[in-house]
Amino acid sequence: MLALLVMMLFPSQLAWAQSACQSNEKSSCAVYSDCIEANCNCAATSHNYSGTFGPKYCTRFGAESSFSANGSAWRDKTLLCLKDRISQAYVAHSDGSGKGCDCAAIQAAAIDSHSSCYLDTPSFCQLSQADVRVLARIVDTPDIAKLGFPGLREMGIVLATCYWEEGKDVGDELARAFVDETVAENTEIAQDVALTIISHAIEYAVERAKAEAATALRQLFDDYFPNEIPRG
Repeated sequence: MLALLVMMLFPSQLAWAQSACQSNEKSSCAVYSDCIEANCNCAATSHNYSGTFGPKYCTRFGAESSFSANGSAWRDKTLLCLKDRISQAYVAHSDGSGKGCDCAAIQAAAIDSHSSCYLDTPSFCQLSQADVRVLARIVDTPDIAKLGFPGLREMGIVLATCYWEEGKDVGDELARAFVDETVAENTEIAQDVALTIISHAIEYAVERAKAEAATALRQLFDDYFPNEIPRG
């Protein structure tokens, strides 16, 4: 409804926004600055994914040379997907004036796109353990923590899904590779991030009635956090 109203009231502004936001070349992260921030300045709000996390990790992932060929293909596909989703969110949640944006809605849509973008073909679940370790090392755990419940749940969904998409053994190997690298930082926040992500993975497996995956994830949780209980 909002998008239709925008098209009626501000057709020229919307056309410009769509053009700027659809310039999603594989090697460019300009969509965050030239599309979202140039018009919304969400970085000045508490909903600043488009001014902080988005461009920071678009640049980091794009520059990473340690991925395998398969890992690089996954990375390139995922970055394009994330940029496309936030572009769509901008068009859906701006009023067409070039300045009026719902930064909270744009951020929510961007964060919520992570699991589907990660799992689209080629899927995260088809990565090697080495590529998963590269991914985990790229992202600073304080930044993951700042995404809060939605961001941590998205990663939990990704890890859990691998248990039934590629089988329990592969899912377990990938989840353990991710947790190994995360807890290796040996900080309280890294431990908390890993614990919370696996808690969400367990919860998602239960929601999907994937009993074998839920059992394997509970065992993983107990192996890493023997004195804790999963967070619901």
